[in-house]
Amino acid sequence: RRHFILGHYRPADGSVSPFFLLQAKDADLCFPLVSPDLLASDYRLAPPPELLAKLGAAAPEELAVFAVVTLRDRLEQITVNLQGPILLNPASGLGLQFVAEQFPLRYPLIRP
Repeated sequence: RRHFILGHYRPADGSVSPFFLLQAKDADLCFPLVSPDLLASDYRLAPPPELLAKLGAAAPEELAVFAVVTLRDRLEQITVNLQGPILLNPASGLGLQFVAEQFPLRYPLIRP
């Protein structure tokens, strides 16, 4: 079990960013995140009741959903993992990674 801190990514130029950072409290581990709704308008999850209970949620609408961004050298090669979203319950402070096999593992951040 790991403890993380979720925060907004703040660019050096002070601009507003759609990205978040999930930083491990006890290790040098950090994941860039983005809301999958910004990338895929049809992105809908149906977590099972036992997963909702594990997160202390009564309904999927109580959860915040994030996708992990995989950074690459070239901007057009950056991808987002829509298949393994991070589900967080802001009320309980609990979260986990969920497998949604119907979505791609490497979805382009920037579509041509």
